Amino acid sequence: MGFLAWDKRTGEVIYSLPTPHGYVGRFNWEYVFQGNPDYPEHIGTMDNGPELTTEEAQRHFRIIDGELIPK
Repeated sequence: MGFLAWDKRTGEVIYSLPTPHGYVGRFNWEYVFQGNPDYPEHIGTMDNGPELTTEEAQRHFRIIDGELIPK
């Protein structure tokens, strides 16, 4: 499964990444959001998201109460 991040205030998907080939470690969300003062207070993350790019995930999904919901 891919990696997904969203804004907890709006439910908007702000980052999505399909699982990289050959990936063997834990994804580093701190690196992705370094310098962003909203992380981790207002940004939720999951490591079992859809295998979609950010643009595709924004088009098809929204997050409500931490649950991935189709639009």
